[in-house]
This record gives sequence, C-alpha cells and structure tokens, in this order.
Amino acid sequence: MIILFLLFGLFDAKISPSLQYWIKTNPPETKVKVWVYFTDKGFSTQSEYDMAISELKSKLTPGAIKRRLNVRSADNLVDLSDLPVAERYVNSISKLGATPLYSSKYLNATSFLVPVKLIQEIASFPYVLKIDKIRTLKTTISQPVMKTEKGIGYGESGSALKQIGVADAHSSGFIGSGVLIGILDTGFERKKNPAFKYTNIIREWDFINNDNCTGYDPTNDTIGTDWDQINHGTGMLCLLGAAWPDNYIGAAFGSDFVLAKTEWLRNPGSPYADVITEEDWWIAGVEWIVSIADTVANDSACIISNSLGYKFWADEPDSNYSYDMLNGHTTPISRVASSLASKGVLLVTAMGNRKDQSASPDTCIVAPADADSIIAVGGVDSLGNWVEWEKVGNVNYGGSVIGPRVDGTLKPEVCGPWLGNYVVYDDTTSYHYQSHGTSCATALVAGACALVCEAHPSWSPMKVREAICNTASRASSPNDTLGYGIMNANKAIGVPDVIRPRFVKDELLPPYPNPFRPGVGNKLYLPYQLIYNSYVRIRVYTLSGRLVFKKEIDEQGMGRHWVEWNGKEGDNFIGSGIYICALKTGYGKDIKKFAVVR
Repeated sequence: MIILFLLFGLFDAKISPSLQYWIKTNPPETKVKVWVYFTDKGFSTQSEYDMAISELKSKLTPGAIKRRLNVRSADNLVDLSDLPVAERYVNSISKLGATPLYSSKYLNATSFLVPVKLIQEIASFPYVLKIDKIRTLKTTISQPVMKTEKGIGYGESGSALKQIGVADAHSSGFIGSGVLIGILDTGFERKKNPAFKYTNIIREWDFINNDNCTGYDPTNDTIGTDWDQINHGTGMLCLLGAAWPDNYIGAAFGSDFVLAKTEWLRNPGSPYADVITEEDWWIAGVEWIVSIADTVANDSACIISNSLGYKFWADEPDSNYSYDMLNGHTTPISRVASSLASKGVLLVTAMGNRKDQSASPDTCIVAPADADSIIAVGGVDSLGNWVEWEKVGNVNYGGSVIGPRVDGTLKPEVCGPWLGNYVVYDDTTSYHYQSHGTSCATALVAGACALVCEAHPSWSPMKVREAICNTASRASSPNDTLGYGIMNANKAIGVPDVIRPRFVKDELLPPYPNPFRPGVGNKLYLPYQLIYNSYVRIRVYTLSGRLVFKKEIDEQGMGRHWVEWNGKEGDNFIGSGIYICALKTGYGKDIKKFAVVR
C-alpha cells in the first residue's frame, strides 16, 4: 500500500497542476486534450540515431541546405529536434484508448484526446516526461473598416509600403524572390480576386478541418458577416503577396507562400468574438511550414508571418497565460518560436492589440511575442506615433501592446503601420477593407524582412534581425513602446555584408580581462557563443583540477552570452596562477585558459 501510494505520487509529479485540478473536478469518462511530453526519441543505439540523421539530411533541398548553413555547420545541418516523435510511444498510448491528434518534433510531444481515467496510467510509462492540458483561446481580431476610395501608383498600398522603406526597396529590384513566407492565420480565400492572380502559393493546409483547402469550409466556417472565417487570413496574404499593379501591391509579392489555416472563429458579430484554437494546431502549422521549407521549396530563406496571439483561455480562465509566464521559454508556443532561428527560420509575430482601454499595455503582451530570437511587431500611425488607442465612430479598436517582457527584455523589436494598405475579400473591385492592428503591422514587416533576406541570402535570421533593428527609426534610443522604431527595409538592405569569424560549434571566447586581478568591484567576464538553444554548464578549475567556480543555466538561446565572476572561492579571492574555464552544452564542449595576478 505504501509503495503504491509512493508510485502514484511519482506519477502525479509528471502531471501539471492545472491538469491535476481537471482530473479532480471532472468525471473519469470526461475527455480532455493534453500534451504528452516524451523523454527521448526512441532510439536504442547510436547507429540507429546516426542513420535517422543521415536519412533526414539527404531529404533537404539545396535551398534548405544553404539556409541552414547560415546558422549551422555542414556536419550539423539537422539534429535530434528535427526527428519525429517515436511512433511506438504514440501507439502504446493510443492502445489505452487515447486518440492522437498532432505530434511536435520540436517539443518531443504528442497531443491526445484522452479520458481523464487514463491519465495516471499514461504518466506511469517510463518514457513519459510530463503531461499538460491544452487550452483553447479567447482573444480579439481587429474588425476591418469598409472603404471605397482608390489611390494611384501602388493603389491603396502605397502609404504603408513607403513608411517602412519597401517602396524604395522595390525600386532597387527587391521583391522577395528566393524567400518562402509561411502564414499562420484564419482562412484564405484568394482564387477569385485579380489581386492574387500572380501570387505563388506552393502549399496550403487547413489544420482545423484537416484538408488541403484553406478557403471557405461550409461545415465549420462562419461567412457573410464582418467576422468571416476567411477574412483575416486573406487580408494578411494581400498585405504580403498581392500583385495587382495600380490597385494592390504586397510588400513581398515576389515570394513563394505556404498557407496554414490554424485559427477558428466563432460567434460572428460579437465585438469580442471567440477565437478558438489549440496550441497543437499552431505548433503543427509551424513545423509543417518548416518541413515544406526543408524538403519541398528551394528558397534560400524562410520567414513565418504570425498575426495571432495567445493569452486568454475560453474554457479555463484560471489557466490564462499570466505576464510572469511570458518570458520566452515557458509556454509551448513560445518555446517552439524561440527555436526557429536555429533552423534558419525568422519568425515575425504580433505584439497583440489591447482590447480594454483600462488595461496596462505593458502587461498585455501575447505569446509568442515574448519569444527569443524573433521579431515582435508593434503598431504606429501614419505619422509614426504609437497607437495608444484607436476609435472609429463609436467602436473601440484597442491599441498596440508595448513592452517590456517580464524579465526586462525590450519588446517590441520594431514597429510597422497599424493602418496599412488595403485588403480584398471577394471577387469584386468596388469594395475593399482597411486593415489595422498589430496583425497588419506584422504582415507588412514580415514582407519587408523578405526583401532584406533576398538582398542578403547568406545572412542568418539573427543577422537579418540585427540589421533591421539597427536601421530602424529609433535605433540609437530604443524604448519599450516602439522598440528600435519603425522598420526601414531599404536601409536594412544597405547594411554591408560584414565578414565575421564563422562559429561552427558552441565555444568559449577569450575571457577578459586577462590577466585578471581579483579585488573589490573587479569582475572577470567569461563569454561564450551558442549556435542554437541549449543548457549551459560553466566550470573554472585550478591546474590541479580543484573546482573554484560553477554556473549552470537550464536553457539559453543562440548567440553570444557571458557569465560574470568576482574571482572568489567561497569568501576568499582566488590566488595567482593559471586557471581553466570549461564550457559544456547539449551539443559540445570547449575550454580556455586565463591568468590571475594578485
């Protein structure tokens, strides 16, 4: 009895608190959607793993290889996170009576629809790491405003494209060629309108209805209202890829497009319509886009434009994502988002729209805008001012969310037009809608980023991000309202290619100052480079092997980092001599020597 109790206590430790509460408050036959995370990918031997990596590498297109070489070495183009979830693990859980939905190779997890009574048994499997509940979303998508005016030249898109330097970049010949743009949104109705006649869509998938048509679905989609299922996604596609001279021109009309329908609208006409989605739909959509970029498309760059944001849950308000949780590495969506740069993929995502005028905009940030190694986008008006609050007639449309992230990280990265160019939803030419919100700003900035990628195909996502931030309107004085300011594609394109040492592994950089003189207020800096996300273990030893300092970080993003040390071992400063600093990550080891002088 005691042993059984202890075992159940052990299994309970694998079950998230919110799911434990669900189990206690619902009948055993009630079904719930959960993420089941696994401990490994199911390989028994090193040779099995090596064979799977080799096979996966052989499927990469030349464009995908070029894109990944911007962030990885030739012998590390793919890794464990690119391999699928172990099928035998999924099958064993299915045999219990759970229905598998989607598997995430990046999270090493599968979502299931499962009766409450089976959760403890699933947790007992040794290869199950943890189980968490999947939430459904309640948020707001900006309602479009009908317009009938026409412009000239670029048509209705001109003012927005000029504001972010896209029109100038187009004049220089950059239109997004060689760049794959994946869009995550509601539906995409594009076949009838001449604006999409030349838009190159190479793949599409409806994750709501599980088919390859992202347009109107009569079984599930709302239509004939201002909250049509097909409107928002169609609008974002227009902002990015429309190609109808003198009427509508998208920011990256020369790019290739992949469309993922992941957002489900309900309650049409409500000012705060339920937007029901699930974390597994979004994550499955992202991983599907990357798989198309790797094995189908031959583009040398990949951008994902995401105008969706997640925070408030319709079915379980107690499980809303709090501001404290939006730190870049807690929510499943943000964890996946933070990993994309290591795949050579740049995510451009919306900061979110404040729907309550009394809400503090700095705590309204939505996932995955909190993620690392991405571009989170805020909104400005035509004069370049932050859109604190927008009111059209008697209708409030909210305002652009600002930062910082809960840990003080600057957000947003940049801003784009809140009121952008104009989008079309049907086969007529007499009506169109004005797009507004950080959704609009995100699509336009994503298209502008595609022009930068076209101009600099050897740049990594982080280099593109760096160039965009450093050439934005507030680059010299960034803040948590506008970030680095309004993006300027033409200026970012003008940043010269800088030849830098290519890092092909996780490694230490030279410690400084060297030699180091311990003393009150003096610090030794131990810098290091990560080529993708990993845990970090740093140790400092004497030449005789005695450990004098250690630092452990559970997870850290790709890029340059450092650890500070005051030179003390316990309460005393270390003595003169030669010391060894050792770095260990999930993908490599390195050592460096430095001198201490007293």
